[in-house]
Amino acid sequence: MSYIVQYSVQSAGHRDVTGGFREIRDVIDTEYDVRGLEAFTSYELRVVSVNSVGRSQPSHSVDATTSQQGTNPLTPTVAKWV
Repeated sequence: MSYIVQYSVQSAGHRDVTGGFREIRDVIDTEYDVRGLEAFTSYELRVVSVNSVGRSQPSHSVDATTSQQGTNPLTPTVAKWV
C-alpha cells in the first residue's frame, strides 16, 4: 500500500488557479514532510491511500500555514492523517 498526499493553496492572492489539488505520489510512510511550499501561505491537505484495488476516498482535510521560507517544513494542525 502507498499514499498520495494532496494539497491546495488556500491563501487569498495565492489560490491555485486550477482549483484542484496537487499530488505527491508513492508516499510509503504514514508521516510525510511536504516541501517546496510558498512562505506565509495557507494550504489544505488530505491523504488518499492506494492499493491493488485502487484509490480510497480522500481523508478529511487539515489546514496548515507555512512560516518563513527556509525554516522547518510544514506541520499540519493534525499530527497524523492515517
